[in-house]
Amino acid sequence: MQIRTIRNLQELETIRTWWEGWQNHPNNDFEHFRLVCQMRSEVLAPHIIVVERNGSPCSLLAARLERTQIVPAIGYIRPVRIPATVLTVIHEGLLGQTDEEVGAELVRHLWSLLSLGGADAVVIHHLPDNSPLMKAVLIHKPRLWCERKPMWSKHWDMVVSQEPGFLLKNLKSKHRSWIRGRERALTSAFPGKMSWRWVNRVDDLPQLCVHLE
Repeated sequence: MQIRTIRNLQELETIRTWWEGWQNHPNNDFEHFRLVCQMRSEVLAPHIIVVERNGSPCSLLAARLERTQIVPAIGYIRPVRIPATVLTVIHEGLLGQTDEEVGAELVRHLWSLLSLGGADAVVIHHLPDNSPLMKAVLIHKPRLWCERKPMWSKHWDMVVSQEPGFLLKNLKSKHRSWIRGRERALTSAFPGKMSWRWVNRVDDLPQLCVHLE
């Protein structure tokens, strides 16, 4: 097993084929990741950790090196903002064939990056509790300067129904009233100029995206 790191957009193209074969979530889409690195001013560089077995990539961890601020809090009080270089591992950034051995290699790379001064902190977003990377982080985390326990958050999903208006029907009445109030406010503010068109067919999405762009 070998580890190599990609730190610029040009070299990113060398793993496009593998990445696009593994991507499985809007957040880890290759073009989306590339666009975020190009457009966000705080992004210093991409940082992709590629794990290779027998000379071929078997998995990767997608992250960005960002110039940002660490804001410690005491209750609701945030007394200082500390400039920092942070390695941000994106949500659903672990792609490919992953197991405990791969997870351990990735975590060792992340800690070595910190020890060598390549970043001031590593932030990992929304790891599933059964992720090999989560297990490796909990086992191999440093004793000092690390979150002792993961901060759990719920991630919801929804089965999209074919029934017209199903989304509004599933909202609380207070939320439905707020949305309809916003519709009335827009119609009142721009009399005769507002029109509403609901897109509910998958075939209509490409044309909608053209208009939105």
